[in-house]
Amino acid sequence: MRLRSFLLSATAALLAGCTPFGPCTLIGCDDGLAVQFSRPPAGSFRLEATVPNDPSVRAIECDAAATCLLIFPGLTAPQVTLRLITAEGTLTQQFQPRYQDQYPNGRRCGTACRQATVTFQLPA
Repeated sequence: MRLRSFLLSATAALLAGCTPFGPCTLIGCDDGLAVQFSRPPAGSFRLEATVPNDPSVRAIECDAAATCLLIFPGLTAPQVTLRLITAEGTLTQQFQPRYQDQYPNGRRCGTACRQATVTFQLPA
């Protein structure tokens, strides 16, 4: 009888989104590439991302680095070229991001996303 009661309680907890180790929440995450700068660019800028064998250009327009979220959602390519366009000129750098699986709810709750961060080096 105790086993049956335990199994019913465990089943109800799982259906409610809980595991024996704590709740699985609905916190989500997205695949993507985040970019940071070695130092913030002055003024407004455009940051473009391209990948080999894909003609599309992903772009972020920004008035100031401190006010922009520099993330390219869905971008998980093994090689990425970033181009920074400012009033001072254009800089291009290539990256081979190291993506890591992220589990915002913990591994036991499933769903993972792949994310990486690269640092765009600006001259001093």
